[in-house]
Amino acid sequence: MIASTNADLAGAPIHVLTLVTALQTSFDFFVVLGEEGPVRQALLAQGVPSVVLPTLRSSINPIRDFLCLLAFLKIVRSERPDLLHAHSSKAGMIARMAGYLQRLPCLYTVHGWGFGEGRTALQSTLVYWVERAFSHIAVRLTYLFPTLTSRLE
Repeated sequence: MIASTNADLAGAPIHVLTLVTALQTSFDFFVVLGEEGPVRQALLAQGVPSVVLPTLRSSINPIRDFLCLLAFLKIVRSERPDLLHAHSSKAGMIARMAGYLQRLPCLYTVHGWGFGEGRTALQSTLVYWVERAFSHIAVRLTYLFPTLTSRLE
């Protein structure tokens, strides 16, 4: 099962589409996206099942994020995947927590951190500490750009 907050023609969603397209003859995929968009339409056209989980959005909202976790857990229990693979900070947080609760391995591909330049001090601080805490429950963190690695260490 793959999770990404966006379904537009940009970084993480395009990576998800490329990954699924390249591997769909070898693996069964189910994709959870936070919005409707061209990437979801492309996946559906290829016969890849997906669902839109509207609460899987980038902005921080503790109540909505808790509801998102509950809805994501329901999908995980229904689909019974062998592996969770998250793309984006919010999807990474939700998938890692669900993986931990369901005792499923979770791979988290970091496309960019949700903290640092361009974010408020409160958001940067909160996301940084959440990433630090959750980094211990991912089976593996992968980085598309090696320079991103040093920002969390």
